[in-house]
Amino acid sequence: MVDFEMHKIVVVSTAHIRKEDNDLLGSSDCQISNYPFEYGYFVYLTEDETANSLVNRGFSPEFAEVYLAATKYGAQYMQLDCDGQTYDEFKSFEW
Repeated sequence: MVDFEMHKIVVVSTAHIRKEDNDLLGSSDCQISNYPFEYGYFVYLTEDETANSLVNRGFSPEFAEVYLAATKYGAQYMQLDCDGQTYDEFKSFEW
């Protein structure tokens, strides 16, 4: 049996980020590693980020809150998905 390397991914609805965050993720100006897919983005998470560093890179405080919660959960990736789970702990936006 192969001993595959495993990564933890949290799935979060894109409703928890602002449209501006979504637009930034899709732009060449984005300063965090991410991979777009048909329904959203896979975002690579690092423990080096802080709320201030994310906001200084152009993301909203709400994006920073979700990002940091995912890292505290021990995830290496966050799947932002338009069909993903919504959580009462985070604000939701209609866009």
